[in-house]
Amino acid sequence: MAISSGSTRAILFTSGLISLMTPFTDTIYLPCLSDVQNELNTTAQLVALTVSCYLAAVALGQFFWAYLSDNYGRLVTFYVAMFAYEGITIGCIFVKNIVQLSILRTLQGFLAGAFISTSQGIISDVYVDKERGTAMGVVFLFLLVGPIIAPLIGGYISAIWTFRATFTCLVFLGILVFMLTVIFVPETNANSSFIKPVTFPHGKDDNVVQKEPKEKKSLIVDIFLPLIFLFDVEILPYVLTTSLHFMCMFTSLVILPVYLALSPYNFDQGFIGLCFLPVGFAMLIGSLIGGILADKSAMKYPNCPEGRMFIPLYAQLLSGAGTIVFGYTLDISQKTLGLVLFCHAILGFGQSGGMPSTMSFLSILKRENAAGACAALTFLCFGFSSISISFSINLINQYSLTSFFVVLALMGLVVNVIALVICHRKYNSIKHVEVPCSEIVEIVNI
Repeated sequence: MAISSGSTRAILFTSGLISLMTPFTDTIYLPCLSDVQNELNTTAQLVALTVSCYLAAVALGQFFWAYLSDNYGRLVTFYVAMFAYEGITIGCIFVKNIVQLSILRTLQGFLAGAFISTSQGIISDVYVDKERGTAMGVVFLFLLVGPIIAPLIGGYISAIWTFRATFTCLVFLGILVFMLTVIFVPETNANSSFIKPVTFPHGKDDNVVQKEPKEKKSLIVDIFLPLIFLFDVEILPYVLTTSLHFMCMFTSLVILPVYLALSPYNFDQGFIGLCFLPVGFAMLIGSLIGGILADKSAMKYPNCPEGRMFIPLYAQLLSGAGTIVFGYTLDISQKTLGLVLFCHAILGFGQSGGMPSTMSFLSILKRENAAGACAALTFLCFGFSSISISFSINLINQYSLTSFFVVLALMGLVVNVIALVICHRKYNSIKHVEVPCSEIVEIVNI
């Protein structure tokens, strides 16, 4: 069965909502960390650990869900994960201690890992190479809406009731996304074993969904195949750059509410939620611009697949600069909230500007394992963030907030510069290769 090009817009919108579930599940919880600490009678370190466990589980879950998505279909993967997610989230409402919450949040993170890999796999099935960067940018608009509305909602409802209300909100959101997926999203993976896939009017050359059957290996090898991509020198510099900047961003999202609840700010959960709006909007704008620039950059450098990374790599330098100044302004013992939030916005804009280009780059180079390749990136993003958050409180207490964020920023900036150098050398080595006339005509006609 073929599907009209107009229906792809509904698929794109719903795929964005699916990807929204993962960050929404985490960031809705951030403004009420102090409430969790007080109600469950625990420490700030153990509360931060629940966030870290969630991120680590998302990272590991990517491999399992990406394998199911690539080999058995996008929809069956989503349905299984969503049903289990709803049950675990209901359990989070009734936890009695921090141990129960940590276990359930870990399981919740593992299940939420399915939402990102599934949505990215759908996009790789539906959109051709020249459109994929923009499509990924649109999906990341939804992915990054989480840091805008989730903390705002979480802070407001937890201030009225308790942190448990945030999980009730997640249950209803999951039901809504599930219903929209059933209505608007068909099976797009030609390897689907349970649901008949549709085809898209891309033409013979693109051949997005008509893939050859894959050779089956052992289950363990297949599930952890994305790990191989992390050792691919063609993609490693760009994956590391994006994941390290993501680590800076997500660590800042966890540290910000902790400090705003202390002197000299002493904000409540509702106001803390409002403080996430600047970085959320900056990430939203950065993602859209980054996706568009990635496609334009790819057309400018048609012989170089890495060409779509040029402009976004420069944009990501803003993330490192914003991280350093954010840490310093939050560290000084004065009320500099406006400057803190401005620097936080710069951090978010730079980070989100590079994510769509990296995702589209991976899905093009590793077309047959699109979900798996994107899972490798997501694994590093959430894995690095989990490690950073696990040690953040102790390191900040031992040294300083400024020193901690300077180290994080330098890690990202050093790899960023190396990736830029590699990208330029790659282009210089092939820029004299003759471009086929058909490609030149196609680019001119776009």
